[in-house]
Amino acid sequence: MAHTIMDWKEYIAHQTSHEIFTQNSPFPENDPRVLQEFLNLVEHETGTKEKAEIVVLAERYGFYLDEIDTGREGANVARSTSLIDVNLGVSYGDFIKDLPRIKDEAGEYVILTDTFSFSDGYGAGGESHDGLMWLHSPVADITASFDAYLETLTTERRKKFRRSLADFEKTPLRFEMSEDGLTPADLDFIRVNLEKKWGEDAPYAFRQTLWAHSVSKHRPKQMLVMRVMDGNNMVFIQTMIVKGRAVYCQSIAKDEDHFFNGLASFTDFQCIKSLCGDKGYEIFDPSCRCSLDDPESIGIAKRATVNKNCPKPLLSIGIMPEEIAEMLKAGNLHGKEA
Repeated sequence: MAHTIMDWKEYIAHQTSHEIFTQNSPFPENDPRVLQEFLNLVEHETGTKEKAEIVVLAERYGFYLDEIDTGREGANVARSTSLIDVNLGVSYGDFIKDLPRIKDEAGEYVILTDTFSFSDGYGAGGESHDGLMWLHSPVADITASFDAYLETLTTERRKKFRRSLADFEKTPLRFEMSEDGLTPADLDFIRVNLEKKWGEDAPYAFRQTLWAHSVSKHRPKQMLVMRVMDGNNMVFIQTMIVKGRAVYCQSIAKDEDHFFNGLASFTDFQCIKSLCGDKGYEIFDPSCRCSLDDPESIGIAKRATVNKNCPKPLLSIGIMPEEIAEMLKAGNLHGKEA
C-alpha cells in the first residue's frame, strides 16, 4: 500500500494545495474555513479535540476511521462522520479514472464509506465499477407548488400527511423557517435533549448540529433552521444545509419531555412547504439512508416526503464482514426505491 497518513492540519493544507478545498467551492465541506471552524467548535463545545489519522490515496482522497464512529466496518471518507453526502471535490469521471489507483494504494486497508457526492452530482447511478456500490436514498422534488408536490406522492404518503395534518391541528404549533443561525439557547436545547435521548452517544449526534453551526458562521446563506414552537417554548429544531439547488436535512432535536408522535416527518413536510415552488430550490433531501448497514427502520420516517429516486455512490474496498459481503454478492445497487 502506497499512501500518506495525515492529521487534520496536514490534511486541510494538502487538500487546499491540490485545490480540492477552496473558499470558492459551492460545497461547504470543501471550504477549509468551515472545516477548521468545525474542529474548533467540537473542541470548545465538547471539550474533546478531534483527532484523526487520515489515509490519503491517489493524492487527493482522504479516508479515516473516526474514533467516535464506533462499530464501523471500514474507513469512511474524511470529514463525513458529521455531515450528509460529503462532496469529494472531483467530477464523477475523474473519480472513475482514479478508482483503480485508489484500490491499488489501499492494499489491505478496508474502506466502507457512507454515501458521498461528486462536484457534478451523484454520478451514473447503478453503473458497475469494482468497489463502487450504489444505494437508493430517495429525495423530494420540490420544484412545483406544495399542493402539486403532494399530488406526486404515493397514496400512502399523502394519507400519512393528511393524518399528521389532522393530528397537529389539535396542537397550535408554529413552524418558523429562518436563515438566522443557531443561538446559544438553541445549542443548549439541542445538547440537553440529545443527552436525554442518546445518553453517552449524544456527542456523535451533537456534532451534526455543530457542523451546521460551522457552515452558518462562514456561509450563512447555506444554512437554514426550522424551529417548531409551542407557544413560547421550542419543541423541535431542524438544521439544513444548502448545496446549489438542493437542501439537505442535517440535524434534528426534539423536546424529549413531550411526546409529539410523527413530528419529525411532519416537520419535513413543513420545510418543503416553505421551500417549494418558485424559491429556486429543486430538491429536499431528508437523508433517509446513508450506508449499507443502516437498518431499514432508519428510512421509514424520513421517506414520508420522498417522490424521486436518487441512487447514491459509496465505496467498498477490502475484505468485508459476512453480512456486508452477502449484500455485495447480490449486486451493486441496494435499498428501496422511492
